[in-house]
Amino acid sequence: MTQARLDGEKLTAWLNSVPHGDYRQILAAILEACLVPVTTLDNWRKGKCRIPELHKAKINEIAQRQVF
Repeated sequence: MTQARLDGEKLTAWLNSVPHGDYRQILAAILEACLVPVTTLDNWRKGKCRIPELHKAKINEIAQRQVF
């Protein structure tokens, strides 16, 4: 399995654990912090492209835990 696929599974697993009421705010925070369009976030979740290390760090900050 590729690294992009593994990271996508980790990101999806964490997003699935986010409470329903906070989900949209979390997605918006990731998009704003990483300065990426929604399509890129979708590609990350599906494992179609790798998540840069800088963006992984920002997602970990938003999650307030170690996602990657």
